[in-house]
Amino acid sequence: MGAVKTDKRQLLSLILRDPAEVPVALPSNLREKEQPFPEFPDWMAGLSQYLPPDVDEALGEFQYCALMGVVVGLKDRDLSPFVADHAEIIPPLMEDIRSVYDQIMASGADFSHEDFIYRAFDYGIHKAYYLDWDRYMSHEMY
Repeated sequence: MGAVKTDKRQLLSLILRDPAEVPVALPSNLREKEQPFPEFPDWMAGLSQYLPPDVDEALGEFQYCALMGVVVGLKDRDLSPFVADHAEIIPPLMEDIRSVYDQIMASGADFSHEDFIYRAFDYGIHKAYYLDWDRYMSHEMY
């Protein structure tokens, strides 16, 4: 696998885990999460420029779900997605999702599509929460 970042490696291992071992109930449809707050459509529209063009359908779906997670996470942390310092987390997130996807496809490993969707969404939330910690909360605490 090479030098994979720890959180990206964790994402890969969570996606490849035997679905019977996954302790969380996977959502049957993430569309329920698409309208969690009134600004959501505008935030997604504003950030959709970060979705890479010309990717295959499955990768595009995973990246879209990761972006949804970022939007939900930013809202949870009361952070604007339109601040340049906040939006800068999105390109590396898209690359992480692509890298994990490419590794899974190259390995021929069996994986749950629904689990990847859920994990990509959750990974986006994770990145937004970490942004809040890195930029704001850690500075206030230390």
